[in-house]
Amino acid sequence: MAVLEAEVRSPLVTEQKTVGLVSLGCSKNLVDSEVMLGLLQGAGYRITGEIDDADAIIVNTCGFLGAAVEESLQTLSDMAARKKDGKCRAVVATGCLPQRDAQLIKMRVPEVDAILGSADFGAIVGAIDGALKPKPRGFVPPMGGGGDGLIQLSVTPTKAHTYVYDHTTPRLRATAPWTAYIKIAEGCDHTCSFCIIPSLRGPFRSRPIESIVTEARQIAASGAKEIVLVAQDSTRYGFDLYGKMSLGRLLNALSEIEELKWIRVLYAYPSQVNDEFIEALTTAPRIARYLDIPLQHSSREVLARMRRGGNSESYAK
Repeated sequence: MAVLEAEVRSPLVTEQKTVGLVSLGCSKNLVDSEVMLGLLQGAGYRITGEIDDADAIIVNTCGFLGAAVEESLQTLSDMAARKKDGKCRAVVATGCLPQRDAQLIKMRVPEVDAILGSADFGAIVGAIDGALKPKPRGFVPPMGGGGDGLIQLSVTPTKAHTYVYDHTTPRLRATAPWTAYIKIAEGCDHTCSFCIIPSLRGPFRSRPIESIVTEARQIAASGAKEIVLVAQDSTRYGFDLYGKMSLGRLLNALSEIEELKWIRVLYAYPSQVNDEFIEALTTAPRIARYLDIPLQHSSREVLARMRRGGNSESYAK
């Protein structure tokens, strides 16, 4: 559960309401959860780590695997049951499962008040405003498996995804104070036969180096000593902006932030590790000599069927 306590009041909200959030899935999802919490806090909502205290509950879902889909649906059902018991007034589903199958959510958990896709997190304040406004505590929308009480459905088609947060986007970090994730890119352009990430997250799009370095400096100024760089495909970073893979260039820029002690990279695509990246990884100060890299197989035949790229020889090299 990725939540933080906050006591921030705003003149925009005359009667302060409380929001809790359950974050499922990966670290990239957690960053999205932190962005939603930051936006809500900025709009005057109080963020609580106690779900029992929440007027509205957000479930930031995962939809990558069948088991993750079921976990997300079960969590939504558990949170929706609180409405029936009068413990909360609204439940909102966000993230990858709405992007994968919003209709499934409407059918399986019709009590959900709003559904936002993986590129629609910026709409969270309006969704919570709308979900809380009309209903007294304990209200349950009409049943029937169709999501008849749905107030907002915002799922941007995957091919139209352009959203990626930047250093100006509010974030309420849910990690320990000494560490933080930074999402350096969003989406994926690979067509691996076993993976649905491109259909959940859209095309690959990088953040500018300047934006990432600025955010890292902000995080370091708050006292964090470690940043962890994440993306669906970290090694492809910068290709869309600079015409070449630029993760090494990014690491060199980040390594100049003296307040940081460690900078780690996760999700490095094995067939796209280049010399510039290896040079930065092994020589730049503050870069952890550590590489998170998914090696699903070494067989050329299996990798070809997976459309994964590379082979055991290129991986070893």
